[in-house]
Amino acid sequence: MQFGQPYHPDQKGWKRISIDDSGAPIKNMEGVTTGVVLVFRDITERRKAEKVLHQMEERNRLLADILEHAVTTFWYRITGWKPGDREQSIL
Repeated sequence: MQFGQPYHPDQKGWKRISIDDSGAPIKNMEGVTTGVVLVFRDITERRKAEKVLHQMEERNRLLADILEHAVTTFWYRITGWKPGDREQSIL
């Protein structure tokens, strides 16, 4: 196990996890820092969900590109209009 890397014990030993962290000083009445509060939160599931969401967004972008090309090609075959033509004639 390396220091500075977030790890968590599981049944097989230690596994790496994603964490979110925050800290705040503890001060006495004179304003002198006497300690610190550290909070670590396991965000492994959130990271997995973000990865799935990113994959879905990529797939949707690809699908949108394919559909745009298909519609443009279909429209060109019907009307003769091409992307970049200045005017579109319906007749």
